[in-house]
Amino acid sequence: MFTSCLAKITNIEGRILSVSPVGTMNGKKPPEIHGVPLGLIGNEKNHSDYKLNTGDVVAIFFTTFSLDDFVANGSDECNSSIGKNDYNSAFAIPITFNNQSIALPESIRTVGNNIHKGNLNQEGTQDITGLCNSETDYVSAGVSGKNHSHKYNPGSNPPTDTAPPTKSAKEIGTGGML
Repeated sequence: MFTSCLAKITNIEGRILSVSPVGTMNGKKPPEIHGVPLGLIGNEKNHSDYKLNTGDVVAIFFTTFSLDDFVANGSDECNSSIGKNDYNSAFAIPITFNNQSIALPESIRTVGNNIHKGNLNQEGTQDITGLCNSETDYVSAGVSGKNHSHKYNPGSNPPTDTAPPTKSAKEIGTGGML
């Protein structure tokens, strides 16, 4: 028996996978493995999580003892009645393998839609090529975008304050520019 292998995801139910190991073992195709828990990188309060799809190839690992009690009941009592590194002791982590040519980036790169929950602090410059939205207000250099106005001269009249926008840039369709 082996302790790790690559497997193609055949079904996803929540954080439980069904996988089909790739390749053969002693000339035979290993059976499909059901009930493979997908690990979380981090814990419930501080983690990174990734969307996987059927057809993705992931690394699966086999523990010395069965994970059945832990996965089903959250029990940390190990069931040692099965053989070591049995198919029933498999788990996966969200690392995929593919045969596509994806060049290594020069720096950290995130591809895909992202959801960030919690506060985000950034040092350095941020370049945005798309629309930047805020449901409440957007403050830049201490100036509120929601309540911000400019003065203009309507003809020969004295300078007058403009009103804040009544529609968002998204509604106007200006690509974020007002």
